[in-house]
Amino acid sequence: MATLSHKTGNWRIATTVVWFLFLSVVSFGQSPDVSLKKITGYVRFENRPFAGVNVQVLNTSRGMVTDERGFYEVESKKGETLRFSYIGFRNIEIVIEDVTSILNVDMYEEVNELEEVTISKTRKLEINKTLMGKPARMETNFGAVDVERAGYAVNHISGDKLNYAHEFLHRSLVGKIANYNLVNDIPPIVVLRGKNSINLDNSAIWEIDGIIYTDNAPLIDVSDVKDVFVIKGLAGTVKYGTLGAGGVIVVKTKLGDTKRNKDDTNEQDDKYTNKNIYQNDALPYSLYAQEEPFYLKTYDSLSSLAQAADVLGRAPYNLLIDPSYRLAVAQKLLQRFGSNVTAAQILQDTRDQNPDHPEWLKAIAYLWQADKQPQAALPIYRKLLALRPGYTQSYRDLAHTLTENSQYAQAWKTYLKFMEQRDTLSDNGIDKVVYEEMQNLFALHRHELHHIARMEKFDAKEVQQDVRLLFEWNVADAEFELEFVNPNLQVFSFNHTYRDNNPLLITEKKQGYSAESFFIDSLQGNWQVNLTYHGNGKYDPTYLKMTTFYNWGRANQRQETQTFRLLQTGMKFNLIKISHTRLASNE
Repeated sequence: MATLSHKTGNWRIATTVVWFLFLSVVSFGQSPDVSLKKITGYVRFENRPFAGVNVQVLNTSRGMVTDERGFYEVESKKGETLRFSYIGFRNIEIVIEDVTSILNVDMYEEVNELEEVTISKTRKLEINKTLMGKPARMETNFGAVDVERAGYAVNHISGDKLNYAHEFLHRSLVGKIANYNLVNDIPPIVVLRGKNSINLDNSAIWEIDGIIYTDNAPLIDVSDVKDVFVIKGLAGTVKYGTLGAGGVIVVKTKLGDTKRNKDDTNEQDDKYTNKNIYQNDALPYSLYAQEEPFYLKTYDSLSSLAQAADVLGRAPYNLLIDPSYRLAVAQKLLQRFGSNVTAAQILQDTRDQNPDHPEWLKAIAYLWQADKQPQAALPIYRKLLALRPGYTQSYRDLAHTLTENSQYAQAWKTYLKFMEQRDTLSDNGIDKVVYEEMQNLFALHRHELHHIARMEKFDAKEVQQDVRLLFEWNVADAEFELEFVNPNLQVFSFNHTYRDNNPLLITEKKQGYSAESFFIDSLQGNWQVNLTYHGNGKYDPTYLKMTTFYNWGRANQRQETQTFRLLQTGMKFNLIKISHTRLASNE
């Protein structure tokens, strides 16, 4: 019995070992890919949920279609590409990053646009493109506006959609426009904003076939109306002056349209129909910032740092642990009181609480640099290089900050490490930024670099420029448009959106950079730079750092760094105005 029992025990042990090995093999063969992570978000079209959009991880079987809420959820990993597609719409392709978890996407119709046809005697016939029945151009007293690209919301009501139960236009618009309040019938007085404080100072003005009426607008028969456009926001104030503070109702009648078509006597182009001419439609940044949440506006009225510290201490816990809130408060305190201990402590605490989050760390570094404290930003950029060694900009950012800290030899060596990451160099993107900065470093500090730096056929004068503008952003998916306006009011644009420049954003992510530079090589007259922000696919703000270098490459070179917190979308605002006076200033 003992022998039998002994053998039975061995059999059981052997069976257990075999079964364990079998399970190990099966488990190994079916082990989940630990690099996969969940990506969720909403897909929209014209700010409405878009169901049925195909969301596919390229070159995989992973994907789904959006539900009735426009919601999707897929598994993906760093470096893979998500494609959003729907018949009749442009494909949007987005590269997944290490920080990607929420990704909201806007879709755009695939429209074949014919914007301008040139005919004899240089007269231009402008073809009015449409999108879902909405004209894409609005003619106003102050020039043509591209409705899709205006930088602010424009409501449109076609004349055939008006309420014909009412004889006159101002009555038929009731119920057609959100927050439209008819407070007086004849003459028509309408309030579009501020329902709780109805008064004449808050009333909208009317523009009818190019003529502006601040009061006593004429009565218009509904059957005579072709199109109605409504501008509600602050943009009306900018375009129409203080008269437009309550909004503007732009009316195009059928009679006015016929008159324009028949008027061929003026052969000279109206400068306002040239979309490359600045329309004076950018808000001051102070007005853009006014759209922020109420709990941040509280800090604008404080008179001391002690009051600010008290308000911060009494903030709800959910705000205190939110990096977005803490950085917004720190930025406000820096702008209001200059360098101060309270703001510095907020930045340090936020850095320590988010040690592995590249986007927040970059924002903190931007704020230090805007406060002229590059020494505080330096360890952050060292940490970013450790977190993202595969991102080319990690090397460039560290090198540039070393230069700001007068560590020129270390900066040069770090730029060389950047060069080692690149097989070939292009003449755009981060390669262009780095080459410009290496030339500048060599031109201004070659004596400090001694034997470690050499540039063949170097001509210092070729480096010199009046102004260099460098833009950097902490969220790679940030979408925006930069508008450069020269002294003749001509506009030059840089488009950083998935809608119009998808390949550029893919390249940036694959190479690991988020920066662009521009030169003004001869500063004569006044320039300005405007920006329209379109979001970043998530709910956190984007921090944009703009560094303006005056007298680039010359012995008297100096720089100014500003950081902008971007959250409100669709509003065009002014970043900077540059004049020859600022170029010559030694401040």
